[in-house]
Amino acid sequence: MSYPLAAYTIGLMQSTPMHHELFLVWSCFFLFVLASSDTITAYSLADVKSPGIILLNRGLQVIYVTVLLQYYSNVLSAKLKLFVFGVWLVSLGKIALSALSYRQALQSDGLQRDNQLIADYMINQTESSHGGAEDPNTNTNTNPDPMVGYMYIVRGEETDNTVTEAPDYIKKIKKEDHNDKLVTVERVWQCKGWLLKSSDRRRDLCLSFALFKLLRRRCGNFPLAESGLPKTRNLVLNRLLEQGSTRAFQVIEVELGFLYDLFYTRYPFVCHAVTTTLPHLAMCAIMVTVGVLTLLSPALRHYHPTHHRSIMLYDINLDVVLTMAIIVLVIVLEAYQFVAVLFSDWQKVKVLCRYVLWPSSLQNNPFIEVLLGVLCYCGSGKYWTRKMRQYSIIRHAILGHPVKDWLSGVTRGWLDNLMFNSGKTRSAKLSGDLQNALASALKKSGGVLSDGCASLKGHKFEQMLSLGKACKHATCAHTILIWHIATYICDVKTRARASRAAGGGGDQQRRHREIAMSLSRYCAYLVSSAPDLLPDHQYTTQTIAEAVLLDLRRCLHGCTSNEAAVLKLQDTAKLAIRTPSTSAPDSIHVLGVRLAEDLMKIGEAKRWEVLADFWAELMLFVTPADNAMAHVEHLTMGGELITHLWALLTHAGFVQRPSHATQSQSV
Repeated sequence: MSYPLAAYTIGLMQSTPMHHELFLVWSCFFLFVLASSDTITAYSLADVKSPGIILLNRGLQVIYVTVLLQYYSNVLSAKLKLFVFGVWLVSLGKIALSALSYRQALQSDGLQRDNQLIADYMINQTESSHGGAEDPNTNTNTNPDPMVGYMYIVRGEETDNTVTEAPDYIKKIKKEDHNDKLVTVERVWQCKGWLLKSSDRRRDLCLSFALFKLLRRRCGNFPLAESGLPKTRNLVLNRLLEQGSTRAFQVIEVELGFLYDLFYTRYPFVCHAVTTTLPHLAMCAIMVTVGVLTLLSPALRHYHPTHHRSIMLYDINLDVVLTMAIIVLVIVLEAYQFVAVLFSDWQKVKVLCRYVLWPSSLQNNPFIEVLLGVLCYCGSGKYWTRKMRQYSIIRHAILGHPVKDWLSGVTRGWLDNLMFNSGKTRSAKLSGDLQNALASALKKSGGVLSDGCASLKGHKFEQMLSLGKACKHATCAHTILIWHIATYICDVKTRARASRAAGGGGDQQRRHREIAMSLSRYCAYLVSSAPDLLPDHQYTTQTIAEAVLLDLRRCLHGCTSNEAAVLKLQDTAKLAIRTPSTSAPDSIHVLGVRLAEDLMKIGEAKRWEVLADFWAELMLFVTPADNAMAHVEHLTMGGELITHLWALLTHAGFVQRPSHATQSQSV
């Protein structure tokens, strides 16, 4: 919502020589839309960094509408004036609630304070952590309560559960033994009430909220004390991934939904633990009521102007129709806000925590439990599209048109930068097979992430060991682009063989091929369009990618098909090896061709199995990085697979990438 445009529009209503009484109705409902606009999703962090300016603009709109209210007060009917005045009062109430929400968000650096409390709490938990969950090899089937020992906080640190004690005089959360208001993951799993005992989804919602609070510390550079504990890795490897990848990705998806809401919506403040949601819901209900009464009011339905002529069409007053359309729009907006708040995941967690804290009044009461079950059953909005962007740097380099080729040569200084991030990308649905491949690679890691060498050695092919050199490069961009080019060449040759022979391989081979190609194109997309999500500096990654793209365009000049591009790349690689003085034998596209030649020596089915395992392992390897705010920024763009893996690896204790020396020792 543009505040300058709003001020200009309301100013026109006041200054126009045509004195239209319905201008007052429009402006009051328009003011209400402005007062409600902060409950709509923001689209960047810049939208939420200036609350003072937002409140000042709203105050100015109130003044403008108040002047307009006084200006037209003598010409509007008494009943219609009463409804308009009610809308104006509700708008003031909305703005006041917004101000309280902003004050609550900014008071004493609330986010930093909460993060510090959680960080100190986890440090204390780490120092005093004991129990069966410490063993990473614990079999969950032998433990009837798999979350014993996981004292991750769901709710409680926002209330009066903190103490300040000597000698450090730092505010800390009270110990669980003396704190009945603290809800932890362990306590949720131990709840005997039907509402939680009968639904893993509701318990996983509380787990997602607890993990969100742990992940939130990375946005403020707070320490992750629990990352080195065996039980931390055990939570992901032997709990969330126990029966496949579906549950783990669902938990992380909901968790990142909370992170998205924290930065871009008002749900964290509307559904805060120490405040009640009733004022916000009451405002919505009152506004819907006033809007409906205004809509049905005879004063509006049979409105006749006193100072001008109405626009009539077939005996229909178009001024009244437009006014009713505006009111209906506001009613729909408020009804949506009411439902969104009432059935948000934040409200569900709040209700479930009270269900745990108040067993005598909420548990074992069939009516209450059914009512709460309905509230928790309804789903909320999803921010993640569950899609992966796909990019092929070779396809992008094949211009395939003389005009584009000429423009690329003439304006290379700026046109390539313009085309680079927006060219030749598409989206692919995240498949269950790909999720399972990533989960399997994580479980096989043994606690140490590998750059792909472990998967190559795991297949026990002697010729595979020579491919390990293709994993050892200075940056992730080098490794990704070399293997991306090699995978592309293998795919082109596989499709060419399949077109000549009957069939295209078995189902298992097709699955491995789809996994390898999807991850290869996704990693290439990260290098080209989202370098800030990779561990290396984004300028370094972007420079490498742009240089490789220009080299490929020079090399593939005149090529119009995939097959022609592969033949041209192979000829270029041979020339570089024979005459290194004229061509660089260590350029990325040449290394990619040489790698593809080694891969083609392996049987086709085994080759795609090796590539699928390699890309899954490499995908995990490039994920850990200290770039939390970059992931937060990308949440507004539909979310990224690497963000989900980043959160999952964080909760498994993988915070930083291991060095090559560490990998060599592990494999």
